[in-house]
Amino acid sequence: MLIKIDKDIFEGENFRGLNTLIQILSWKGRYELFIDLPFVLDSDLFKRLDEDDRVNIEGQFNKCVTESKRPGFHVSESEDNAFNIEEAIRFFTQPVAIVLENSLNDGPFVRAIIEHFDKKGILSEHLKNSWIKFGNSGGKDNFVNYLSAELRTFRNLPKENHHYLRAFVITDSDKKFPDMEQENDKKRIIEFLEENNIPFHILEKREMENYLPDEAIDSIPDNREFIDAYLRLKPVQKDYFDLEKGFPNRNFEQLSNGIKDLFRGVNEEDKKVFRKRSLAEKYKSSGQTFKSEFPKLFHSAKVTKETLLKRCAHHSDKPEKHPYNPKELPGLVERIAKLL
Repeated sequence: MLIKIDKDIFEGENFRGLNTLIQILSWKGRYELFIDLPFVLDSDLFKRLDEDDRVNIEGQFNKCVTESKRPGFHVSESEDNAFNIEEAIRFFTQPVAIVLENSLNDGPFVRAIIEHFDKKGILSEHLKNSWIKFGNSGGKDNFVNYLSAELRTFRNLPKENHHYLRAFVITDSDKKFPDMEQENDKKRIIEFLEENNIPFHILEKREMENYLPDEAIDSIPDNREFIDAYLRLKPVQKDYFDLEKGFPNRNFEQLSNGIKDLFRGVNEEDKKVFRKRSLAEKYKSSGQTFKSEFPKLFHSAKVTKETLLKRCAHHSDKPEKHPYNPKELPGLVERIAKLL
């Protein structure tokens, strides 16, 4: 992102604020700066900057003029739509938070898509420098409380709180079949995010675990009966299958109509496997939990750009009443990158 610092900043007296902001923005080349050099060259504040900062500002000014770049962010004391120095410092000292239900368990999925779809390496660089963090909401029922608390930290600044929050929410759809309506708790979260202009993404599949490529699941040792039955499912069935628990331990015909319609074509032997076996048992027997251990498979060498895309290749084949985004994962990375 290119940050423009207006000449009126240099006409003021807040050298400490200006110097602080320049250090934040330019540290390790985090952002490009545009300062209209001819208008600030003779100002007292510019002359007080370190020589390295003055040389950097001049170099970036020449580069911006040559490449005709447009700023993506504006710092000014007089423009209503811009941030003043205090607002800009508060904004840029916070990392961009990718807010998840559980940052420890869901983080591997997000790291995997960043690793494999971040073409320019910008997000990876921000992660390395802690300019991106994973925010832990503490469960889907706590998204609103978590974000409300974050918004309140900006209550003393002049603009509406949401202007200062650097956050992107990613949450599971929790759908058990394609045409299932969003549950009321999820609707309340979406309503809150929209009211507060917080960008978000509801995953197409049931949970983040459902994006794990078949190749990685096939590499799980033991529990072959369950894994082989899972691999025989159709792609859309894998999208909504409960990888942790399998089928509820009851007669298939007692399940809801949406689940029955989705899995009706599964052979009877595999249905029996899904009722009596689960991946949760595998981890429980070794004193671990599915939610903490299964996501680590996203670090597997079997997870690549190609296998992740393969796992989503059928998205474009969905009926019109439930259109999937065939470019969901790369598009998600692009949306996060725009916030940086």
